[in-house]
Amino acid sequence: MIIKPILPIWLVSILSLLAIYFILKSMKEKSIDKKTFAIRLLMIITIFSINIRPMYTNGKVEALTSNIDILFVIDTTVSMSAEDYNGTNPRLDAVKMDVKKIVNEFPGARYSIIVFANSVNVLFPFIRDSNVVTSSLSSLKAISTLYADGSNLSLPIEEMKNILISAEKKENQKQILIYMSDGEQNGKKEIQSFESLKEYIESGVILGYGTQKGGQMKQTNPYSASETIEYVDDKTTNYPYKKALSKINEDNLKDIANQLGISYQHQSSLNVSEFKKLESEQNDDDNDMTAYEDIYWIGAIVFIGAFLFDISLNVRKIIY
Repeated sequence: MIIKPILPIWLVSILSLLAIYFILKSMKEKSIDKKTFAIRLLMIITIFSINIRPMYTNGKVEALTSNIDILFVIDTTVSMSAEDYNGTNPRLDAVKMDVKKIVNEFPGARYSIIVFANSVNVLFPFIRDSNVVTSSLSSLKAISTLYADGSNLSLPIEEMKNILISAEKKENQKQILIYMSDGEQNGKKEIQSFESLKEYIESGVILGYGTQKGGQMKQTNPYSASETIEYVDDKTTNYPYKKALSKINEDNLKDIANQLGISYQHQSSLNVSEFKKLESEQNDDDNDMTAYEDIYWIGAIVFIGAFLFDISLNVRKIIY
């Protein structure tokens, strides 16, 4: 048996002791009799037991897992804050939506996320917990222009290789790469070839974000007293500066796709059906989960019974 408290036990314990104190005081003052005291004490005990939510073991649940490993590589440079997704929304909003969509398409798969801007950060290695993946997206945002050092699309290559090589491979495990970027390369370095990663992936897609029309990039200024929101200036123009526009560079993204031997798609036409052909469900004894059955309802029935009985006692006293 296990317990999964609804509210913190310490809080409910304090409230229960206070309630017991008041009904004891009422009994001493003879405002309630011993029978009413016993009924109300039972109600307090059942509320406490309902809160701790006792559960008993009800066997094992067979875990169905997928043979798919999905590595998300996400560009979080300044340009990914450009507001040209669905009109005026940031590109990273589309990224978050697409990650959730892909995760939902492959329940039971293993997922890993790498983000890059000035540096590369592995949010987590391959895991099967889709909740961790989706919750991590809430903190995903583009780097501030105050710290940005240009865009280098090939920056994450080494970390990608490390993750793919170090992944625990099982028989028939397929690794899929999802590279998500707007294709802008405005750093001083040239884009390195991605071809060295080709042998480590079974399939994948390069997803492009943004439009040819482009979008302005909104940034929060942390040094402003009110943390005002401003749009990024184009410092190559004469003062007063025009607002910078970021445009998708699909040529760069298509080159990367060709080097990896995978497809390029614009985000608006995302299609993961080709990956479904690689997927097969399998039983994973190592990940079988213990099933638990809630029994708090027993306490709820007792509480309702005691509550109704307490009301009937007090109604009788009023009538008679």
